[in-house]
Amino acid sequence: MLHRLRETFRTHALPALLAAGGLCLVLSTDTLAQSAGSPGLKEPVAPKVLPGRLEAIQNINFREELRSLLIDIAERGREGTRPFFIVAEGGEELLLRQPPPDRPRDDNGVPVVPLFGDKTMRPVDRIMLDNVQIHKGYQRAIDALSFDALFYGYEESGSPTPEKVTNHRLLFADKYKQLRIPVWTSDLVDTEQQAEAFYNRAEALDIIGFANTSGSGFFDAIPEYPRRIPDANAANIDSISKVKNFIKITDSSAFESKERFVQAMQGTNYDAIVVDVFHGRGNPLTADEVESLKYKRLGATRIVLARVDVSRISDQAYFWKEEWSDALPPWVFDSSKDNSSFLDVMFWSPEWREILFGRTDSYIGGIYLLGFDGIYLTGLDAYEKYEDILYRFRIANQ
Repeated sequence: MLHRLRETFRTHALPALLAAGGLCLVLSTDTLAQSAGSPGLKEPVAPKVLPGRLEAIQNINFREELRSLLIDIAERGREGTRPFFIVAEGGEELLLRQPPPDRPRDDNGVPVVPLFGDKTMRPVDRIMLDNVQIHKGYQRAIDALSFDALFYGYEESGSPTPEKVTNHRLLFADKYKQLRIPVWTSDLVDTEQQAEAFYNRAEALDIIGFANTSGSGFFDAIPEYPRRIPDANAANIDSISKVKNFIKITDSSAFESKERFVQAMQGTNYDAIVVDVFHGRGNPLTADEVESLKYKRLGATRIVLARVDVSRISDQAYFWKEEWSDALPPWVFDSSKDNSSFLDVMFWSPEWREILFGRTDSYIGGIYLLGFDGIYLTGLDAYEKYEDILYRFRIANQ
């Protein structure tokens, strides 16, 4: 669903805003989801305008900045005395030292022709990927690549992901697997038949899959089917390479309380668990609760990962300052709080890096102290959004 909303905004709302004034902000995908409602898709609501934001991104290499951010996070996390794993959701092209030669770009890697509606765009193919240089630092930084909606749920829960999208991603999946980097995917299905088809296809392609079956459009429940977890096992899991199955629940609000959520997760036998640190605002998991999640119901150990968004901030976050509600900090790119509590940030800014991992009370530092085995990073496709914004801004101001 969010992928469809993002493209709708890029192709309709954003060009109109740029043509009208040349300055705008961008709605986050959560903003678009809320403005679109359910189940029908509405026209995205125009965001508020903050002068100077687009001028500030003129000379930014978004891919390199995002790649550098992830590498620095990995290095900081691994300074400790125990393993700290990094799973990257999306951003698969960050593995490549240079962007795929699908369209002309300037010196900062920003495209000079549009991605959407460009019928001359050269598709990424296997030969192309085999001849592109790999960024070794990024390769070393991540322990697994994960996709969102590789087969189902790209536009809405239960809808098959367009084959052109799946095929494009599978080319990158093969590249990662060649480098011995495991590939995961978390999809949204509505029926038992879809869940069966999902797991069969994932297994055939040597991809570790998780299918949410709640039909809500969110990762908010323990699946009712299949009855038996795919590749369930009694092994102790102490590395990502040993993971054969996982569960991702990033919205635990459907559970009556944090305690009920923890108890439900304790009763599962997944090899890896991906959760949000907080159950509602100001109610984080405790170190004891995180420790209790590290054991399958049958007693073997497993890996527990905390979800971290590296390109958006929420006014519900524990580090949100009250004064930001009146005057947003200069590293926030999006002011559309009338529609969502999530705001896009300039992920390359020193201030944002400090919040994430650069100080003793940082977000990721707190995750480490709580005992999580690592982090599951989202928001890694933000470079695509900024590249397209900058392209359209330049066209509007020619």
